[in-house]
Amino acid sequence: MLYTAHDTNAAPFPPSVLQRLDLFKQLLVSTKWLTLEKLTRSAHDEECKKLELTKVVEREKKARAEVENVKISLDKAKRERVTEISAKNEVIRKLKDELKDIKQSAEDVARKLEQRTKAKEEGEHTQFSEREIVLQTEIKALQAQLATQLAAHKEEELALRKRKFKVESEVDAWIQKYDQDMDEKQSELDDITAIYTEEKAQLDDLQQRYEELERESKRLQDERQRMEAIRAMQEAERQRKARCATLIQAAWRGFRIRKALKEQKEKKKKGGKSGKKKKK
Repeated sequence: MLYTAHDTNAAPFPPSVLQRLDLFKQLLVSTKWLTLEKLTRSAHDEECKKLELTKVVEREKKARAEVENVKISLDKAKRERVTEISAKNEVIRKLKDELKDIKQSAEDVARKLEQRTKAKEEGEHTQFSEREIVLQTEIKALQAQLATQLAAHKEEELALRKRKFKVESEVDAWIQKYDQDMDEKQSELDDITAIYTEEKAQLDDLQQRYEELERESKRLQDERQRMEAIRAMQEAERQRKARCATLIQAAWRGFRIRKALKEQKEKKKKGGKSGKKKKK
């Protein structure tokens, strides 16, 4: 019984692939907890969130790379499995050919012996009738030899059949184990894919929320800058008005002083004139 490459669906995972799958599962779990932790943080941790989000994206890239490595390992295992089955089929074919050759050789020996015996018996019957007993003895010896050879060939054929049955049983056991392992790995891969899809959706939602918060933060920052600019303008205007008021007050004080001095001078002049008139 021969087995071809399409008798199997996939090859079992080597230990390195299993380790990568475990690492990938741990990475997904850590990503899930990190996502839940990020959802509980307040708005003032946005800068930290941005950094953590960058790390999550990097981890996601690494996880994708791990998935690709797993796929490559799976394809490699498939090819190795196909090569192994082909080698087993070749061994079985060779055993069948050897068994067929042994049967053909035994049949040829028996046929040749029978033909030679009949030829001798028919050609020499008239001349060697007295040797009939000797010939019968030779025929019996040859038949015994043939029986011995047939028995030996039969034992060898039985051994080959047992070997063939053992090889086929081992191949069946390998195929069953391979199918069972592949079912388990496929189920595990489906679970990992489902978890990854869910985590990816949560990550997309978190990314969207982060973008909204970033836009809101940018809007608030722009508003704060605008208010600071207004306050700066108001402060500059206040200082300008204060300088103007100082200048006005200084000018007014100067004006009042000059006016007072002028009035004093005029009073002195009037006082001097009145005194002169009194003297006259």
